[in-house]
Amino acid sequence: RLQVLLAKAAVRREMERRPNDTHLILSFYLTSMGFVGQQVASALAIAHIACSRGSDLGRDIYSAEHIAALRLVASKATIQVAPSAEPKMVAEKILERAAPVPIVYNSLPAYIRPQWTRRQSDSVRLISVGGFSVKKGTAILLDAVAALIDESLPVELSIVGRFGLGGWENICRSFLERYPGKL
Repeated sequence: RLQVLLAKAAVRREMERRPNDTHLILSFYLTSMGFVGQQVASALAIAHIACSRGSDLGRDIYSAEHIAALRLVASKATIQVAPSAEPKMVAEKILERAAPVPIVYNSLPAYIRPQWTRRQSDSVRLISVGGFSVKKGTAILLDAVAALIDESLPVELSIVGRFGLGGWENICRSFLERYPGKL
């Protein structure tokens, strides 16, 4: 409740400072800031663009305490944006969003996408693009890859993204000591 009151006061101040501008709320992650943003947008009668990031619809939809927040945002947001076809389907079919949900993909633009070239190898290269994150399950992924390697399967893992949080250096060093050249 406090987040809603503080956000509403801040947005109202900006609206009063710039009365001739068009105002809207842009939120990421439906069950947290999307829920707050929707309440503020509804109270101030402004547009709300609610962007799901994937785990809000992939994980929170199974949580009894989050489903009401998801449904509120899905039903009231001016526009709801999904990062892929699956969250779009969840929003439209399960949350019963009446308006269409456009997709804005989380991929690299074509002009910076590296050109893939086939390499000859007996290994299977797995790639994770989430960096190291407890919320994204990177440690669980490393354990799964370690189990595959322990079963003598030819697996290699590449992790792309931020690595500065959660003791990544120690975890990476430990993994590489056990499995040299596999990360």
